[in-house]
Order: sequence, then C-alpha cells, then structure tokens
Amino acid sequence: MTVELILLTLVALSQVAGFTVLGIMLYRMWEQTGAVTAATFLQGRRMEEILKEVREELMRHPAQST
Repeated sequence: MTVELILLTLVALSQVAGFTVLGIMLYRMWEQTGAVTAATFLQGRRMEEILKEVREELMRHPAQST
C-alpha cells in the first residue's frame, strides 16, 4: 500500500507542477496579447492622425491639372 501512496503523491505533485507551468505560460501569453493590442491601437491612432494631416494638406493645395 505504501508504493501506491508514493506513486499517487508523485502523480499529484507532477500534476500540480504541470498546472503551475501552464498557468505561467497562459499569464505571459495574456500579457503579450495585451501589449500587442495596445501597440496596434496606438499605431492605428497614429495612422488616423497622418491620414487626417494628408487630407487637410490636400484640401489646402488641390491637385493641379496637367
């Protein structure tokens, strides 16, 4: 019976260790996803500003016909 208890304890410890590693990996992935989302948002906002500036510049200086 002691062999079974030792094996059961080892299996339980390995499962706890596995879930801990999995939790750490998921947390890091969640942080990276948040960072990528923030960067994409900021990049999109900057593109909107650039397009607005281009639009305003084009309105000030209409294209000349050749």
